[in-house]
Amino acid sequence: MLNLRNFKIDLTTLIILFICLIAFIIFLIIYKIGFLAFIRKIFGIFLIGIGLIITIKFPQPGDYQPKSFSNIFIIIGIFILLFGVYLLAF
Repeated sequence: MLNLRNFKIDLTTLIILFICLIAFIIFLIIYKIGFLAFIRKIFGIFLIGIGLIITIKFPQPGDYQPKSFSNIFIIIGIFILLFGVYLLAF
């Protein structure tokens, strides 16, 4: 019979358990939707992040660029963002 009073789990055991659990979940996702679809979804998430950064953070008009450059970067960021959403959705 298992004696639970002497059962001790340290931090490294928990870390290994969580890493194995995450790897198993990722494996199930890849198995369910397919490898290329999984790569497409990851690339879509990456493009959404890049599109958000370009649209929100990057275009700050200053002394080194005219205002029209900011508008162009916002439009390019929106297109990248929409393409990332498309890859993630379909």
